[in-house]
Amino acid sequence: TFDYKQKTDALRTAQAYSKRLLYYNYEDILIGDQLYQQYSPELIEDYLSKLLVSNCNVYISSKSFSSKCNLVDPIYGTKYYKEKHSFKIEDVIAYQNKHVFDYPPENIFLPTDMSILPAPENIKQYPECIIRSKRCLVWYKQDTKFKLPYAVIRCKINFEKYICGHSEVVNNIITNILSAIVANELRETLYMTEVAKVKVDLNIKGDSMSILVSGFNKSMYNVIKAVLEQLMKIVYDNKNESYMLLYNKKLQQLSNFYFSNSYLVAYKYLEFALNEPSNPNNEVLQLMVNNQNELNLNMLLKYVQHYLDKIKVEWLIQGNISQDE
Repeated sequence: TFDYKQKTDALRTAQAYSKRLLYYNYEDILIGDQLYQQYSPELIEDYLSKLLVSNCNVYISSKSFSSKCNLVDPIYGTKYYKEKHSFKIEDVIAYQNKHVFDYPPENIFLPTDMSILPAPENIKQYPECIIRSKRCLVWYKQDTKFKLPYAVIRCKINFEKYICGHSEVVNNIITNILSAIVANELRETLYMTEVAKVKVDLNIKGDSMSILVSGFNKSMYNVIKAVLEQLMKIVYDNKNESYMLLYNKKLQQLSNFYFSNSYLVAYKYLEFALNEPSNPNNEVLQLMVNNQNELNLNMLLKYVQHYLDKIKVEWLIQGNISQDE
């Protein structure tokens, strides 16, 4: 992390490090929360031993509790109430038998080699197409400028547009909810990649799925493999509760959008004008409010069953990666 840290904005970096002066000596502000000078399993075990139900506070936020709120926060004026939890010891023991707090699993995404590849004989200024077929395009360029053990891989999966016969705005809604479900299913994997300093961005639109992976080049293969394998294994059956939760969350986000500052609303509509095709929030909101019964889980399942039937995959691979890799 220190040897290969990329250049950052000077002002933001200074602001971030200045906060650390409250907790560390000035000579330790760069490593204070990153580098551990002494490994202490006893300290880790001590912290784990304190993860008990008796030390637990559970916070629940819902409109359905408004009638019970008989206390008011003195600073923010928020209404709330307290009660002792009703966990039974049998439930706690049963949970502990299934979920043991322990060291995390091995992180297979950590890089194993930081060596820099030698420059190729014929240096290319731009990426070149190394694989071209009816269903796949691969563009590649080895880094010869920055000489760091990093790489960036972009994967775009194009599938037949409106394959389920829906309008553009309906596809917008379905794929937005699908993206949230996929992100939730991948959360454990994405946490491990984040720890390994590998960033993964996944976006699903009406006619394509985009995956962007950036980080240490020796992590790329395992990350791409894990993400694609999990995408293929995700089961969307019995997701009705999650679907409705995400549907209502999207509905609330669109409703709250019009309570934003006027310049934010104007800027968002500028994005709609620049990105074609696109759907303004008011169109999406109106359709979601008027068609809640029609936009159900079955529509999502139908979409998922067919959107990969006919695809074309495009890859862009750049960085400290050889063409053979």
